[in-house]
Amino acid sequence: AFLGKHRQVLALEALRLGVASAPAAAGLERLLPHDDRKSEIATHLLAFYESQERFERVADLLELKAQRCEDTAQRLQVLRQLAKTYDTRLKQPAQALSSYLRAFQIDPTGSRVEEEIERLAVVVGEVRGVIRAYRAAALTLPVNEQTQIFWRAGVLSENSGNKAGAAVDYLRILGRDAAIDTQVLTGLQRLLQAGLEPERLLEAAAQVGSSLEEPQWTLFWRHLAVFYEQVLGAHEQAMEA
Repeated sequence: AFLGKHRQVLALEALRLGVASAPAAAGLERLLPHDDRKSEIATHLLAFYESQERFERVADLLELKAQRCEDTAQRLQVLRQLAKTYDTRLKQPAQALSSYLRAFQIDPTGSRVEEEIERLAVVVGEVRGVIRAYRAAALTLPVNEQTQIFWRAGVLSENSGNKAGAAVDYLRILGRDAAIDTQVLTGLQRLLQAGLEPERLLEAAAQVGSSLEEPQWTLFWRHLAVFYEQVLGAHEQAMEA
């Protein structure tokens, strides 16, 4: 018992002094399950295990820190570090994707991990899952914060061959932001050129349009009226719009 207590004292002194050694790490590992300073101990151990290139343990400790972080910004930073460890050190793209998605779900508009998510989604064949995650996240946000997420979902759907799904995502944001409306209409035109049946587009537009509110409702139908007439040659639908 005395020796055990002595090791704990030495481990805590190593923690205080920032000493990184195998004996100190072993002592801190024994202390970790029983001490309230888990995040502090994990941070110290991380430096040691990174220097030893023991990245499996690095990932375990980062996971522990992520679970115990109360500050959102700090949790995002730890999750990004965890994802990068899985991606570049452990070569586990599925785990990396999962960690990036956790960061995205904490802050869909500020996490800035979408490019990594989309790259890894292609690698592991989880594009559909990412599209679902984007849509679910967008629907939790105020309308004025949804645009970029639905746009990314639409681009992913289009690139993966889901033309009908892409049409719905694009239509959801039509009329919300003049800076992106032209891109949306161009995207709809690409979908038609790629084989989307005009009838499917008309059905999707009616479905999406029925759920909109002003001022988007007016802009949505105004854009579609021009699109129907000039692109589809659908004069009757243009008049209705």
